[in-house]
Amino acid sequence: PAAHTQPAAHTQPAVQPAAHAQPAVQPAAHAQAVPAVLPLPPGQAQAVNRRAQVDARLALRNIVAHYDPNDPTFTGRWYVVTRGRTVGVFRYQGPASNSVNGFSGQNWVRSRPYDAACEEFYACALVDGVTDQPTA
Repeated sequence: PAAHTQPAAHTQPAVQPAAHAQPAVQPAAHAQAVPAVLPLPPGQAQAVNRRAQVDARLALRNIVAHYDPNDPTFTGRWYVVTRGRTVGVFRYQGPASNSVNGFSGQNWVRSRPYDAACEEFYACALVDGVTDQPTA
């Protein structure tokens, strides 16, 4: 009988050719510039800039102001401390009172709404009327 031969199996080379590298992220078909930071509404941008001015001025005297965050649903009074161990704008009377209790030359007032309280604090700070040092 005749010998039956099988076709040779397809063999792979020991070293595979290098695949062409593809970038991990493909470029978008229609690239659009996206701002890194969305702009603030004009009134809010002005308030942010004013606060930054105040904080920078206070930093020259090693003062760090405390600002409780605004809560638009809060209808009570805010407490503005311009002379105390901790200065700034407080939502609750307790922490504001603690910051001035026993502090010689203390000054604090109630205000509403939040923006008005912040503005009172800013106005005082910008004329160097804010301090965390007691009077002698």
